[in-house]
Amino acid sequence: MKSVELRRLAHSVGRTLRKAGEPLDALALFGRLFKENPRALGLLQNPAIPLDQRDAALKSALDAAGAPPTSRAVLEGLARTFTLAVLPDLLALLETQALRRRGVLPLRVEVASEPAEAERAAIGRYLKGLLNQDLRLDFAVRPSLLGGFVARSESYFVDASLEGRVRAITSLEESCP
Repeated sequence: MKSVELRRLAHSVGRTLRKAGEPLDALALFGRLFKENPRALGLLQNPAIPLDQRDAALKSALDAAGAPPTSRAVLEGLARTFTLAVLPDLLALLETQALRRRGVLPLRVEVASEPAEAERAAIGRYLKGLLNQDLRLDFAVRPSLLGGFVARSESYFVDASLEGRVRAITSLEESCP
């Protein structure tokens, strides 16, 4: 599924869940289940298994989880169109939409090594001052940065890494006659 289609689907699903007053809990539960047990996802996506058996297995799982009606409809629709595999990406987009509605900007922060709590707090303060918004930071380790960090969202990109500085210096040297 293309990213544009996925964003449209997330917008539609998010609007539907909000109208129904349902949280993302049921979808998140199944997202974690499929991430932890990819075999379950594979069985529900397998066209060689008859549709009625796949539907019965999903219905049983939805009943056991106590999934609310709108979340149930979303999951059943994804299963019937063989797109259950997009559930983790769909959930990430829905969570981003929910954060933005509350005025919170989600940022992915890549650092050279696992930061201590004090470093996380310092990076958070720096970015909050720079962007002047409430933030939710998701940290990831990328050793190639050498030091510093890179923060990105759909709208912002902040490069405070040694790798970025080296790249900038190198590009200046290449452009000099």
